[in-house]
Parts: sequence; structure tokens; C-alpha cells
Amino acid sequence: MNTPNLRSRLKPLTPHRERPDTLDSRTVGRTDLLAALHRRFRSAATSANRTHTLLIGPRGSGKSHVISVALHRLQADETIRDLIAVARIDEDVVGIRTYGDLMIEVLRSLGATDEDIAAAKANRTPSVLEGQVLEVLGERTMLLVVENLSRLFDQVGIAGQRNLRSFVETSARVMVLASTPLLTASIADRSEPWFGSFTPEVLDDLTLDQGSELLRQIALADADHDFAAFIESPKGQARLAALYQLIGGSPRLWIVFAGCASTEALDDLVPAVEQLLEQLTPYYQQLLWDLSPVEAALISELGRGPAAAPAKAIAAAAGVDADSASTSLRRLTESKWVRSEKVPGTDQRTTWYRLREPLLRHHFQYRSDDHQPLALIVEILRAWFDPTDRSARLAGVGPGSDSERHLLAALRLDPPRRADSGWAAGDVSKLLAEARRWADEPDPMATPSTGVAVEALIIAVREGVEAAEPVLKQRGASTKVASAVLAAAKATMAEHPDASDREAVGSAMKHLAAACPAEIDQRMVSLIATCWNGLADPGAAALQLAAMRDPLDRSRLSLAIEDEYAFFTGNSGDPSQGRDLYAALIGDGVRILGPDHPDTLTIRRHHAYWTGQAGDVDAATVAYAALADDIDDAEPQAHRGSGDTSAQLIDFLLPSLIDGAALPGREHFGRVLGQTLYPLLRLFVDARNGSAEAAAQLPQELRSLVTPPTETLNDRATTRSS
Repeated sequence: MNTPNLRSRLKPLTPHRERPDTLDSRTVGRTDLLAALHRRFRSAATSANRTHTLLIGPRGSGKSHVISVALHRLQADETIRDLIAVARIDEDVVGIRTYGDLMIEVLRSLGATDEDIAAAKANRTPSVLEGQVLEVLGERTMLLVVENLSRLFDQVGIAGQRNLRSFVETSARVMVLASTPLLTASIADRSEPWFGSFTPEVLDDLTLDQGSELLRQIALADADHDFAAFIESPKGQARLAALYQLIGGSPRLWIVFAGCASTEALDDLVPAVEQLLEQLTPYYQQLLWDLSPVEAALISELGRGPAAAPAKAIAAAAGVDADSASTSLRRLTESKWVRSEKVPGTDQRTTWYRLREPLLRHHFQYRSDDHQPLALIVEILRAWFDPTDRSARLAGVGPGSDSERHLLAALRLDPPRRADSGWAAGDVSKLLAEARRWADEPDPMATPSTGVAVEALIIAVREGVEAAEPVLKQRGASTKVASAVLAAAKATMAEHPDASDREAVGSAMKHLAAACPAEIDQRMVSLIATCWNGLADPGAAALQLAAMRDPLDRSRLSLAIEDEYAFFTGNSGDPSQGRDLYAALIGDGVRILGPDHPDTLTIRRHHAYWTGQAGDVDAATVAYAALADDIDDAEPQAHRGSGDTSAQLIDFLLPSLIDGAALPGREHFGRVLGQTLYPLLRLFVDARNGSAEAAAQLPQELRSLVTPPTETLNDRATTRSS
């Protein structure tokens, strides 16, 4: 029988249900606080000093976690554990309405007998109940642990608060450790019995480093060393930094994320986050009901509107008087509902406000009835997975599933992407993901019906016609579209019963292209079919693409056809013609898509590649370097680390420049270049041209390949060829 891993057993909503030693092992960011609490326990056990402590932090900040770990360490200390009796009143206890009810719960927690508890219920006189508690304590000091103290004080009322204060002071045998999400009047008001009695300890949010360490510890405890190493890698740290901007420092949400971050199934993430928000709903509702109408209106606006705004803007949106809004926002800041901040680049006299808890914004969105994908999950997906990862996952989820909806929503927010989704490479999963994106919304490349047809066709050849039929029905495909797809799949399976997925998809696309109903874009299907099968015979693919060209069409699809025609022309043995076709195509890319679009930049990259293949090393180097400059100016991170560009550079450009050097393999250079491919290329070219400063900035692996600047690039290329 398989043993469930640690992450499947995490209880972010009820940490007190976990083993305390497990909680202790993954405690981060609370070292000083836990040490201070233990010193207070020792002092209470060995002297008359009773320091009452109040942990203050919003829901999910780790208050219950800290209490459980502090009590665990108390029990592990043999010198004091027998001197202190713990009475823990957690936040799930119900039915406490009076001081008497509280004392009965204290007796039960201290281990009183059933007879003693029955006697206590029969005589609820405070002095009698207190006498019973002291009798159970014997010579020990009682550590009274109360979670959500504000709620308990509201339940027992002012009389109960006074009785408890009197008992603690007169007995001199009680130390209180309590927690509260907010400082309410029952604690903060000078007229209240417990005002000034507690040493407050505010639980700060986790820092990025602490959140990362929490994930790492959980991964190591689960023996997932690969994920632990990934967390420490530059790529992992970059993803965690983006994630931190979304979920903040809430330990609870980091624990939720840890339970599904490294798993392959996206389905683990959606229910985990939804469960968290579902559990928080009654909590947030109660807190909002406790606010004044003006305060509730301001909080609601911050939850539904912009993430941060000045008081005047919030007041106007909420329909509240500006002066009242300013006063209320200051009060909400003091009670930890909102944060106040100055925004760089704006008028520094203006204070901006945002909700302190990121989850509260998502509570409002979760409770709305717009049926949109949960924004928190969409944002986490965008922070944690790059577009390539998300596309790969999109191909693996169920059609119409929540996972698909969230992935599509995340991908819609990305910058413009390349049109070619690996058609020439014959990657079935990439094509499936692209088809699902077309089916989701209108696309310049293909209609939704085309996306549905291609998706169902892939499912049919992979899993059988029976698996494709419900997908066609679910997507709302017309009878003509469904018939064409199923006919193409059946024809392929009859002709090639033992074909691989790649071969079957290529054949089926040809059949579909030959019998496309009007709802399916025949040129798009033909383009995919031609490119899919083109590498086996690039000359034939070039001829087919030539027949598809339309000089009068200036659409993105037409541009993609021209791009593929130029590619297969060069690949069929005519690199000079490929170079010239791409040179002419650059202007079309700029006019149709703009100079910064990924397709335009890809056309330029292909032009540089075919220039090099045609034998002009210098011109290819200049073209690559110019492309690097323009990518940096356009969008520094959007096009970095392209596998195609890296492969081209490694396979052609560097070998052409390096005379007789033992060239490391592609895998080695891929690790060296990584996300900094273009800046390194520019440095490499500058170093080759004699820049000592550029050479100094190169990694050692590339610096050793820079030759003396007295020899020109053409000299090197000539020497190499001879």
C-alpha cells in the first residue's frame, strides 16, 4: 500500500491537528518569538513572574502554529513541564457564554474527572469553580491558552472578563497566552478590564526568503530533493518572487501552495485554494458584519476595485463622504485591516491604501457570481509556470474542466505569442494546447470551430473516435464539423492502423484539409498539415506552401504561410533563397504585427540563421547582435531563452566563430546561456571585436573561447574553412 506523502497530509486550516514535532520542524520566521515565549514559561514555572502574552495577526498568519510549537517545546523541557499545567481553549470550542462555561472548559482541559465536571455544572458560582481549578492545579502554575480572545471576551461579556481578571490576579497562579486577529475594544479600550495586561506580539508576514525556506523544508521532509533543489535555483527563486507578490507572507497560503506546487496535476491546486477560501468565508463575513457601515463600504471597494487607491478615490467609489472615509481608513489601518503607503512617482502628500490580507480581495471575487475562473489561481499559475509550462499542462487536462478554464484564463493575460506552435516539429501536445486556445476565443490564426476540430481530431487518433464524440458535443460543434473530423480520423486509422501519434495526426490533418466544411479554416488546417509532414520532404512542402500564398492578403495567417514557405525553401537546400525570402518578409512583419511582436522578431532570427547558412558569417553575427539590442528594448524578458534561437546559435554561429576550439555540446551551452542568451551574445561579439571590458563580463566557459582581437571574424572563418 502506498504511504501518502507529507504534502497530502498538510492541514493549513487546522494546524493543531498535526503532530507538533512536524509543525516545529517546518517553523520559519518565528525563532525569536518562540524563544521569548519559552523564557516566559520558565519564569512562570520558577518564579512569581506571570507575563501574559497576546499574539496578534490576521487569519492564516500562523498564530495556532506558534502556540502548538510553543507548547510542544514546553513539554519537551523536562525541567519545567511538570511545573506547568496547560488549559487550552481553542477557537473551535462552542457554547461558552458565561464565565462559568469558561471555567468548566478549563477544568475539562486540565483533565478533571467526570464527577468534578458534573459538580461544576451543578454549581456555577465563580468562587466554587475557581476553587475546583486550583484544587486540580495543586502546586502547578496554569498556562491558560485562549485562541481568538476577542471572540471569547465578547461571549462572556464584561462581567466574565472582570471575573477572569480577578481570578488571575488574586490566585497569582495563572499565566495567559492568547491570540486574536484584531485588537478590538475589549482589549484595546482603556475602560476594559484587561486593558494593558498583555505583552503584545505581532506576527509579521513571512518574508520571501522565509516562504522559500518553508517550501524547501516541506519538500525535504517529503524526500522530494528535486523540488527542494529547484526552489534554490535562480529559476525557482524568480518564480517564488513573482508568487510572493500575489499571496504575500501568509503562512497558511504558503502551506496550501506547498501541498500542490510540485505535483504534476494542476487539479491539486484548484480545490486546495477553493477550500481555503470556502473555509475563510464565514470568518470574513463575521468580521465584515462587525464593521461600521462606512468601514464595510470602504473595505468592500478595496476588495472589488483597484488593489490600492487614495482615500479620495476610495470614498468616491464607495459613495462615502471624503472626511468620513479618511477617518475610517486611519482607524482601519490601526486595526490591521488595511496598509497605508506612499507610492513612488506620485504626489508624496497622498496616502494610498490597500487591504492588508491579499486573501480578502480574493474572498470578494470568490463570493461574486460572475462564474469566472478564480483570479487567485490564475495569478498563481502565471507566477509559477511560464507560458510554455502552462501550454504543456493545457494539453494534459480534461476538456471543459476547471483546470482548463484557469489555464486558458492565465494564458489570455500573456503578451502576444508566436504563431508557430511546433507544427514542423510534429509536437502533438503543443498542437493540442494551441487548438484549445483557438477554441476558447477568436484568434487571428484560426476560428474557434477550427480549434474544436483540431482538438477533437487529435483526441480521436490518440484515444479513438468514441473519445472524440463527447468533446465535439461539449464544445458545441456543428454536425458538419463533427462529421468531417470523425471521417478524417477513421480514414487515417484505416490507412495507418499502427502509426505513431505524430504520424496519425499528420495523416488526419491532410484528410481534414481535403474535406473542410465552411466553418473550419481550410488554409489553417492545410498549413498545419503541410508543415507537420514537411521535414520529411521540405521541397514538396515548399511547393505546397507556394500554392497557398496570397500576395494580396495581409493577415497574420498569410504572414505565417510566408514564414513557413521561406523556412522550407531554405531547408530544401537553398539557404540563399531562404535568406532573401526572410529579408523581404521582415517589412511585412513590421507592418502587420509591429516591430516588437514575437513573430516579427522570429522572422528576423530566421533571416540571421539563413544568412549564416548561406556562408556570410559576419552578416549573420551583425544580424543576431542587432536582434539582441531590439529585444532588450522591446521586452527584456519576453523572448529570452528561446530554445530555437539557442539551438541555432550553438549549432551554427559559435562553431563558425571559434577556430579549432573543442566546442562543448549543445546541452552545456544551453546551461551557460539560459535566460541571458542575447546579452551574452552581444558581449561575446564585442569581446571578439577587441573589447576587454566585454570579455571580462563573460562566463569563464565563453571567455576561454574569445580569440585575440587582432584577427577578424572573416580571418577566423577563412582559416576554419581551409
